[in-house]
Amino acid sequence: MNIKLKKALPALSLISALFWGLSYPLVKMNQTAFGASDIPSLMLIAGIRFIISGGIIAVWNLFRHRKNPAIPAYPGRGSIWHVLILALTMTAVRYLFMYMGLGICTGSKSSIIKQTSVLIVIFLSGLFFPEDRLNLPKVAGCLLGFAGVVVCSMPLSDFDFVPAGDIPIFLAAVSVAAGDLYSKRATRSIDPIFLSGWQQLAGGIILTAAGLIAGAAGGKLPKLTVTPRAVGVLLAVCGASIVAYTLYMVLTKYCDLSKLSMFKLTIPVFSVLTSGFLLGEDMTKPQYWASILLVSAGVVIANLSIRHPAATPEPASADKG
Repeated sequence: MNIKLKKALPALSLISALFWGLSYPLVKMNQTAFGASDIPSLMLIAGIRFIISGGIIAVWNLFRHRKNPAIPAYPGRGSIWHVLILALTMTAVRYLFMYMGLGICTGSKSSIIKQTSVLIVIFLSGLFFPEDRLNLPKVAGCLLGFAGVVVCSMPLSDFDFVPAGDIPIFLAAVSVAAGDLYSKRATRSIDPIFLSGWQQLAGGIILTAAGLIAGAAGGKLPKLTVTPRAVGVLLAVCGASIVAYTLYMVLTKYCDLSKLSMFKLTIPVFSVLTSGFLLGEDMTKPQYWASILLVSAGVVIANLSIRHPAATPEPASADKG
């Protein structure tokens, strides 16, 4: 990795987190525009989103393949299982569990539970990737950042344990963590842009099928209200997905996964800020700004490097024999 790219990694990580955060208000706008409220219709609209975004990246990848045949054009024996595993963990299973829990779990609680995926990745990445071992700055930064997420979601008067809602959200977080860990392994041998496109496309197909099946099981197929505004917002969500997923997948190839995951703790902060601009939500709450300070401090501390002093060789003793 060249020096310029290494210096740009923190900025690129924040850009990825920005588009993840931006996708939250855009998804809300998209669901409202299409009139999606029940779980089958939510699954269907999410599936369409990922089919479009994944399809765009897959087409782009075909042009990349023409210029560089070493980049695979379509999933084959060497990549099909990587694509399917990532499609399930990062997209399909994640959103299936999330939509199951969101109808019961409150927004503040779900934002905290979802960020447990960051804790899982940070503490497990050192086991799977020796070069990504834990150190004091990473642990301190992680705890500060997670405290920022908790503060951002206050007040927590509704933080009672509700298994029907909390467990699915936690399982969605586990699925995301598994996808993050697996993507680090997969991008070592397979082009990350190729993986990003095809896993979104495959995950979108799974979600679309799940939405149609769930609707049929309930006696009616999910219906969506299609308007120019709804289509426009859908394309905006797809654009955010393309940037967020693809950039994050590329970063997993070059970054320490634990440090990269720390930047994901900024997603709720970006979500609050972009929701304020796009949805007119209140951004003046003091806990939001306290959260920004805590998360920012956590990211800075986690990216500090500990330099161990080199051992000074002992002088050779004179031979008195």
